Amino acid sequence: MTDRSVCVVGAGLSGLAVSRALHRAGVPFVCVEREAEVGGMWAQAGTGRRGPGYASLHLNTSKRLTGYSDTPMPDDYPTHPGHARFARYLRDYAKEHGLLDHVETQTTVDSAHRDADGGWTVVTGDGRARRFSHLVVASGLHQDPRMPDGHRGFTGEVLHTIDYHDSAPFAGKRVLVVGFGSSAVDVAGDLSRVAETTLLSVRRGMHVTPKRLYGVPIDEIADQPWYAELGLAGARAFIQRTLWTMHGNLTDYGLPEPDHELFSAGLTISDSILSQISHGLVTPRPGIAGFDGRRVTFTDGRTDEVDTVIWCTGYAPRFPFLRAGSARDRSGRMRLYKRIVSVNQPGLMFAGMVRPVGAITRIVELQSRWIAGVITGEVRLPSTTTMRREIATYLAGIAGQYGADPYSTVHVDFAAYARSLRVG
Repeated sequence: MTDRSVCVVGAGLSGLAVSRALHRAGVPFVCVEREAEVGGMWAQAGTGRRGPGYASLHLNTSKRLTGYSDTPMPDDYPTHPGHARFARYLRDYAKEHGLLDHVETQTTVDSAHRDADGGWTVVTGDGRARRFSHLVVASGLHQDPRMPDGHRGFTGEVLHTIDYHDSAPFAGKRVLVVGFGSSAVDVAGDLSRVAETTLLSVRRGMHVTPKRLYGVPIDEIADQPWYAELGLAGARAFIQRTLWTMHGNLTDYGLPEPDHELFSAGLTISDSILSQISHGLVTPRPGIAGFDGRRVTFTDGRTDEVDTVIWCTGYAPRFPFLRAGSARDRSGRMRLYKRIVSVNQPGLMFAGMVRPVGAITRIVELQSRWIAGVITGEVRLPSTTTMRREIATYLAGIAGQYGADPYSTVHVDFAAYARSLRVG
C-alpha cells in the first residue's frame, strides 16, 4: 500500500464520501473506523456509548440534501430522519458502492507521521505500521468536548453533551442545561418531559429557526437559485423578516436577542424550543455568575437549586495521532488550504472539517472529488506561498463575518466554497 495509496481515517458521512470518490477514481485505499460499524456519530447514537450522538438525535437538514447526490434516501424516510434511519442509509450506501471491503472497523489510529521520502506511516491500535502516499482525516468536528471550568464550587453532577444519552436517568431531577445551540435545545426539550425542572442558561442570544419555512425545509430554500440571487444582505433580510413574523422578539420568551446579524454565527435549529418555553416546560435563565453547593447564581441575581449541570458548549476538532500544528495553529484556528490541505504536512488532507449553512453532504462530496483529483494528478496544488495567502485571506474574511472565535474558522459560504472546488 505504498504506491499512491491512501489511508482514510473515519467511516462516517465524510469518510464514506472520500472512500467513494477514491474508489471511483481507481485509487487504492484503506478506511479505518474505531467503531464496530460505519456511520460515525449516527451509528453511535442510541447505543449508550459515550459520544456526540444521543437517542433523540434527528437530522436538522432535509433528506434530499443530506443524502448523497448519487444515492437518494428511501422514499419512505421522513423529511428529517432520526439517527437510526440515517445510520442504516449510510451502511446501505457503503454496501451498495462496494466500500465495506475497504473499511477496517474497530481500528484506531495511534500515530501517523510523514516520512523523509514524503510518504506516510500510519500505526493502528493493533500494532500494525503501514505506509501510504496520502492520509485523509475525516473523523469529524465532534471530537473534543469544550468543557468550561466555570462549575467550580458545584457539588452536583456535571456532564457534557458527549455524556448525554437519553432523559431516563434525570427523571424527577432539577437540571440546568448550559448553551443555546441546536444540541442544547434538543437536550433541554428531551429533559423537560421527565425532569422536575429544566433550566436553560443562555449567555448569548442566537437566531432561532424551525426546520421548515413556508412548509419547505429551510436548507432546500437556501438551495434555490432565486435565494442565491438575493446575496448575503438580501437573504438576511428575507429570513429575518420571516422569523420575526413567526415568533416575534426572543425577549418575549425570556431569551436574549442575538447580538450579531443572521449568518454571522451558527443558527439554532428547533421546531419546539420556543413552544416549550411558552408552555413552561423549559425555563430560560441568563449566563451563570457562580455556584455554591447545589445553588447556581445567574448574572441577573436570581438563584436556583439544581442537581445536574449539562454543558452543551460544543466541541473542538482533535487529532491526537498527528503532529501539533498539522491542521490548527496555537490559537485553535484551522489553517488548511481550501479547508482541506495541510500546508505544513504535504500529503495530509482533511474532509468534512467545515460548517456550511445547511447540509454538509454536497460540500463533502465536492471535497472528496477534489481530494481524489489531487491524488491522481488531475488537480495541481499551487505553491506553498499561494496556499498560505489563500488561508490568510479566508481567515480574515471569517473574522470579519463571524468574529475572532477560533472555532468559527470552520464556517464556509456554500456557494462560493462550492465554486472553488469544481474539478474539470
